[in-house]
Amino acid sequence: MGKRGHSEEEILRVLREAESGDTVMEICGKHGISQQTFYLCKKKYAGLGLNELRELRQLREENAKLKRLVVVDQANTRSVRFLVSDGASFFSDEQRDARHTVDWTEPGVPGCRIESRCKAERYTIIKDTITDPARDTLIMRVSITTSEPESALKLYLFIEPQMGDRDANKGAWVGRYKGLEMLFSQRNRACLAVALSHPMHRSQ
Repeated sequence: MGKRGHSEEEILRVLREAESGDTVMEICGKHGISQQTFYLCKKKYAGLGLNELRELRQLREENAKLKRLVVVDQANTRSVRFLVSDGASFFSDEQRDARHTVDWTEPGVPGCRIESRCKAERYTIIKDTITDPARDTLIMRVSITTSEPESALKLYLFIEPQMGDRDANKGAWVGRYKGLEMLFSQRNRACLAVALSHPMHRSQ
């Protein structure tokens, strides 16, 4: 009683039986509830009418939905960007070492093209991104072009997890899912998974 599955009418009917003279033990035995549950409902709902009880339940359900939305609407990454290096004398972080332009796919579509041009004019990174409003996913198609015919530049994906809007108490590891090697991070119930279309290589 008082949980999902019991109507407002049922709750009030049980409470009013106590007012008619029946003992709490008799009422609990009749309805298959514990005395603890009975007194908890009495404390919560005594003195309320049917309409007031329905409004209270609706308010609590709406508050529960809002709490779930707050949990979902948390940043799990501080940044997702790319690093470019020749392994010797050149190192570039696209976030600070490139100029960026953003073109939205079209109105109403949650996707865009981001073009990052190296300030030293050594590379251009193009990222076509799209997300799904109904799911916590981001798909990114990335290409890089360089100004050097036989370029030794390599592209590195840099992900900075911030699980649940916090930096502390999170772990990260490389694992496999359905045979595909992926990057994972987790903090409590918040999880992040990254899959690549190209095999991952460990830097030396």
